[in-house]
Amino acid sequence: VKYNILHKYAILKMEKRHEIRYMDEITLKQGEYYYHIKANKENIIRLGVDIVEFNEEIVKKRLKNDVFTIISVSRISFPFKAYLKALVKEVEDRNFHNKRTKLIIIGYGENEDELKKIINSMKCSKNYIEYMGKCDYKQVLNVFAQANLNIGMGTTVLDAASTGLPTLIAFAYSNEAKSLGFFSEENNSVGQPYTKTEKEITFNEGINRVFNMTAKEYMEFSIKTYETLSKHYDQDE
Repeated sequence: VKYNILHKYAILKMEKRHEIRYMDEITLKQGEYYYHIKANKENIIRLGVDIVEFNEEIVKKRLKNDVFTIISVSRISFPFKAYLKALVKEVEDRNFHNKRTKLIIIGYGENEDELKKIINSMKCSKNYIEYMGKCDYKQVLNVFAQANLNIGMGTTVLDAASTGLPTLIAFAYSNEAKSLGFFSEENNSVGQPYTKTEKEITFNEGINRVFNMTAKEYMEFSIKTYETLSKHYDQDE
């Protein structure tokens, strides 16, 4: 939609009457930039989720994994979710350097064949990358319970965090293995197009951080992830 001065005045009126809402700080900033306005942070209403009680036993089970396991739940659509290509190559590189890492991908979309072709071309990770395709919500939750780390964007970040699963937020429209950071430390957005930020970290840095955690550190990080979700996204609050 082309910018129009009339749009600006309409948005300002809606702002004052609290008739316009932003899903996060990123959306608010984009509105400010496009309409040349100063938006009200009180108009931010995050996506609400049902939050169940934290299950410490699930976290303890994750700590017993023989192989460090990453999950990514996503629509297989490029270039929007192109981070998946970078993630597959990142896991291949880790296994090449004997850092045994398993990747489970759940999703479907118009670029499934392209993703499968990339996975099948991997020499070190054929037995460590599992493409499950389309799954129901119960299956997704079961895999979340088995994984050590989630890498993704959008509402799946919230679903993973509800189980206390540490989550790296991927950038949209990016072929690079870079993330916005951990959800527990950067909760102003659950996904955005790539823009360089001070908190930006590579997939490798994020994976290694969780990979090298002690059991105590991992439990504390899991609790922090869950508490971040409860504080900012509980629909009953």
